[in-house]
Amino acid sequence: NYEYLEEILKIKMPGILHLSDKKFSVIHEHVPIGEGEIDFESVFNNYLPNFKGKIIFEVFESDDKIVESFEKIKRILVK
Repeated sequence: NYEYLEEILKIKMPGILHLSDKKFSVIHEHVPIGEGEIDFESVFNNYLPNFKGKIIFEVFESDDKIVESFEKIKRILVK
């Protein structure tokens, strides 16, 4: 949840993010970016506005889904 993210960021800004999307009702899920409920625009605009680290996509479907996930995050970061 977003409160947990906020608490983690008070301790240390990450240099590497492992990203996947998920539905909040599912305990451990890795779906392509945009297929879950995480608001990545909010995450990067409000919690990680100056993130300059590396991103590893934890998307286990197809190469196309990994590329789509990359493009969605890239659009958010390049604004």
